[in-house]
Amino acid sequence: MWHYVAKYNLQYCENPLHRFHMIPINDFGSIELEYMYQVAEWVDDTFKLFDKNTGIKAESPSAYKLLINEIDNLLKQMSNAEER
Repeated sequence: MWHYVAKYNLQYCENPLHRFHMIPINDFGSIELEYMYQVAEWVDDTFKLFDKNTGIKAESPSAYKLLINEIDNLLKQMSNAEER
């Protein structure tokens, strides 16, 4: 794990007096909705597998379906705001 952190979340300090030590960076880029859909689907699959293997039936609605509905509502609101 620390190799990943050093490779992608640290950069060398540009001050030579600091002996080029590593400093943290936050280069998250933009948020892609496709990633949220994919992760939500994985979590939903995990919950289904848990329910199947334990015999527990959840009474609450699927978090995946709720997320999809909320994202769709958000996108509709954004497109309506752009049309105005």
